[in-house]
Amino acid sequence: PQDPTGYGFLSIVKWNLLLQAAANLTLDDYSTPTPFTKEKTYKPINKESQEFHQITDKLIELCEGLLQENPDDIKALYFLGLANENLSSEQLAVLKSRGQGIHYGKKAMEIHRKVLKKDPQFVDAKLSVATGEFASATLPWTLKWIAFLLGYRGDKEEALAKLEDVAEHGTYRQLDARVVLALLEAWKGDPSRAVQILTELGKQYPMNYLIQINRAAIFENRLENRKAALAVYDDLLENIDVMEERGLRRGEVYYRIGRTYYGLREYSKALEAFESAINSKISEAETVPLSHYYIARINEEQGDKQQATTHYRLVLKYSGPKDVLKDELKVARKKTRSS
Repeated sequence: PQDPTGYGFLSIVKWNLLLQAAANLTLDDYSTPTPFTKEKTYKPINKESQEFHQITDKLIELCEGLLQENPDDIKALYFLGLANENLSSEQLAVLKSRGQGIHYGKKAMEIHRKVLKKDPQFVDAKLSVATGEFASATLPWTLKWIAFLLGYRGDKEEALAKLEDVAEHGTYRQLDARVVLALLEAWKGDPSRAVQILTELGKQYPMNYLIQINRAAIFENRLENRKAALAVYDDLLENIDVMEERGLRRGEVYYRIGRTYYGLREYSKALEAFESAINSKISEAETVPLSHYYIARINEEQGDKQQATTHYRLVLKYSGPKDVLKDELKVARKKTRSS
């Protein structure tokens, strides 16, 4: 009860469950190499959020108590930093609050730098430090002065080396470091290296569909290897009954297949996949209107303006948050007005 390790791992688990509950796979909010693409999540996450905060608050309380008794308790200091790291991740990835995310992230980095100063061999502490350094190194030049004022110093290669160290020698965060390393490589580094890491993780955890979707997203968005992305989606469909039990929605896989075939200009296969996405019983709220949008685009390119208009009108029936499909709705309104 007085060891922070168990509470630390529980905080990580609850954070991952919260992230999965909030994830919107249709719009690639969390499963692509480009982070922070939407303003916020629109899913009900109250239960997962409450559980995450309960255990993380307990972790912070325990660590602060242990540090009052012994300021040199290196494990308590490390897990206090980890709690702030998880809170930062929640603010940035789920709540989309950059100010609070930076606040908790800076606190985590400061704590973990103290850990490394006390014990340079405590390599797990390098994870939050490396992530902050990587972010500040890859910021646009117009924002670098902000990072400088906040105390972030960035060196991309040094940050990646730190992550490699955690991935190879870490006690608590080996797997987390590999995932973060893959996402950062895909975002601002070497996408082929990201694919390599995710492929290795996929072999270890074949039923973790988020790893597979990340891999496919990199093929689509970074390597422009759409046929490789299709192979990943086909593998997901082969195991879809099991994957659905774990939270993957069949409609999202069909939508992604349709979008990929659309990029390959294989329109008959794209239309078939989009129809399957539309007819799937369980899907994200945006799946159906987005599928109709792409069907309308295909109809237009094939010269069938009447059918295109029909599907654009179906896009306009979307009743969710308008900013989620802002661009598609704008096009649909324009096309239906001119028809």
